Amino acid sequence: MLPFHAIPSPSNNDIRFDVFNKNFHISNWDDFQIAFDFESFFYQNKDYTSISRDHLFSLFSPIVIKTSGKDPLDVYYESQNAIDLFRFTCNMFSVFGIYRYSSSGRYEEPISKYLPSPLYGIFDLNGSLITSLFSTIANLNYTRNEILKEEIYQASNYLSQFTEVENLEHMHGFIITGLSKFGEALDGIHYRQIFLGLWQVLEYLALHKDNMNMIKVTNRISSILNKTGRDRHLLSAMRCIRNNLVHQGFFPDREGYEVIQLLKSIVENALKSVTQLSHSFSSVKILEKYYECISLNNIDLNAFDSAIDLIQNSRS
Repeated sequence: MLPFHAIPSPSNNDIRFDVFNKNFHISNWDDFQIAFDFESFFYQNKDYTSISRDHLFSLFSPIVIKTSGKDPLDVYYESQNAIDLFRFTCNMFSVFGIYRYSSSGRYEEPISKYLPSPLYGIFDLNGSLITSLFSTIANLNYTRNEILKEEIYQASNYLSQFTEVENLEHMHGFIITGLSKFGEALDGIHYRQIFLGLWQVLEYLALHKDNMNMIKVTNRISSILNKTGRDRHLLSAMRCIRNNLVHQGFFPDREGYEVIQLLKSIVENALKSVTQLSHSFSSVKILEKYYECISLNNIDLNAFDSAIDLIQNSRS
């Protein structure tokens, strides 16, 4: 079990769905305390977390995941991967929150709407606590989130289309890795760290190699984005910000939140575009060829197609 940083709205305490063959059940704290040894779970962690009982009940919902493993840590890692990908997907589909301020002005914190869980509990089938763990990420500013049941199923349905997630040469494994990089970037603390993490997702989706410059990266990403032109124009600006940060150490800190909003929207659209392409082909090698061919004009593309036909006919 782990507390998920959201409260279902409207209140529905029996939401069940699957993520990579693992059954998720979003319960409520009253039912959870009846079925599981909550007191042992909470008091075992109270000295290691700043989350009070009231905050836990008002800001989080218990997600129960049924799984098995050779030992408690194996169970944890098996479940953690699935819950992180679910949380990353919810963050991809979510809108940005409001600005947050400290007494001295805006301060930096993770962009993720749904933050990592502060506590984890592993229970046996009778509800007895086996062990519990706590997050080592300090001082996360948990605020109240509401999540619609439809949003939960949207995230679950998005993940359900990926079946070959362990194969990095398959588009499914490629996309899931990109989604993980996206989620980890949003969990960063500093704007510069988040910006570079999001940019690295674009490099990954563009199949960046050591000898590839950033213009080619943006050209590849532009080729798969929507045809409105908005993201394509923004990409050039984001590339300039990236180059200034990497080569000169300069980043527009005062506008950092807005810059990350814009880059996040580009990365989301790129992930969704690559997902759409995966419906047409399954190999990352074909994606590489797709990038190479999409930059060709029609005359060159027809010549390339003719050459392929000639080679195939000579081999038949």
